[in-house]
Amino acid sequence: MVTDIKQQNIILVGFMGTGKTQVGKRLAAILNRPFVDVDEVIEHRTGQTISQIFRQQGELFFRQLEQNVIKEVTNRKGQVVALGGGAFVNPENQRVCLQDSIVMFLNSSWPTIRGRLPILRATRPVLGEKSEQEIKALFDCRLGLYKNAHVEIVTEKCGSSVEEVAQYIAGVVRKLWNADEPPVTPPSHGKYQYGKISIGIANSDLQPL
Repeated sequence: MVTDIKQQNIILVGFMGTGKTQVGKRLAAILNRPFVDVDEVIEHRTGQTISQIFRQQGELFFRQLEQNVIKEVTNRKGQVVALGGGAFVNPENQRVCLQDSIVMFLNSSWPTIRGRLPILRATRPVLGEKSEQEIKALFDCRLGLYKNAHVEIVTEKCGSSVEEVAQYIAGVVRKLWNADEPPVTPPSHGKYQYGKISIGIANSDLQPL
């Protein structure tokens, strides 16, 4: 258990295309922390893209590898970490992340995600040949699980850049660091005591992740 809140990891979760990697990279730079993208770690270690792993070894193989990497990554502290869209669905991944990190859910509405589907389909193997209705069902199914995060970041107010989003989140993190509070632990209702945070991300600024 981390006893210093400033050493806790900041973990970004959310559906595909919500901005986790772009915002995470900038947030890490602002806070002078290492940035880790779990999917990039997996690709580096296997020498394969996520799409190739899905095609050649299957999703079950990928999810086990993903779980192992998340456990390893979260054993290190003081990082900004971006998880893949399906990672937080796994109860064990949720437990590992929530117990000793600040987990932030980047939440974009279905209309926003739907507008990004043409690009997402080309880069997200889990979407495969799914219809729009099937992807919407996947989105709805995952939404409740993402809401177990400590903080929910609503991304529907247009007019802000990735830089502004990252600066805003950095300001929230600094307030937590200076609040003389103990490290974050998930209360029984699964929500962080500081509540929900609403920020804007302009659609034109974010490329699907």
